[in-house]
Amino acid sequence: MRDEDRSVLGKPPNYELHIPLHTGNPTIDAHVLVVRMSDGGVVRTDFDEYCGSGEQHGSTPEPWLRISNSGDAFRSASMDALPAVAHDVLSAMRRWESGKQVDFRDLNLVTRGSEIQRACYDYLLATEAGCFVSYCEIARAIARPKASRAVAHACAINPLPLFVPCHRVIPAQAARRIASGKSAHYGNYAYGAALKRALIEFEAGSR
Repeated sequence: MRDEDRSVLGKPPNYELHIPLHTGNPTIDAHVLVVRMSDGGVVRTDFDEYCGSGEQHGSTPEPWLRISNSGDAFRSASMDALPAVAHDVLSAMRRWESGKQVDFRDLNLVTRGSEIQRACYDYLLATEAGCFVSYCEIARAIARPKASRAVAHACAINPLPLFVPCHRVIPAQAARRIASGKSAHYGNYAYGAALKRALIEFEAGSR
């Protein structure tokens, strides 16, 4: 780590890695995945719309890193210059974008919440790309068969979307329609139903 990346006034640096997505799916690729990290691990992810320009990162859709509590505002996120936690995230995302199965549990994810929420996130982390599961199935799997609404709430407030793949969770009715070969609405998503469908279909096509 460079000297200017180290703590300021005793505070450890926090990082935001901005990753413009490159999957070949235009709905997904209209977004930047923003990954917030500290030396303790990955604490939050968000999808932002990619504007394609900006003085901090130029017009080329390459990752860029923001460092708080340091002298840097933004800088290009070349792999060899990244902190270890950010290097691991970018490497995992490049594998995911290429259609490979990625176990995001290999990253140091910081998950918080109630007992049900943490159990839900642990279950989702074990699911494979290209698969989907219903809220009711998760409730039964975590031994809370009447807690499907709590599972839905856990997905709605998931602090680590994509890494904790709540986009793979669909309503039970949709699961039944898909099982019978019919089209279905995949349900709500914090970043819009279109992105949820695109993520599911991208991962299904990569299996």
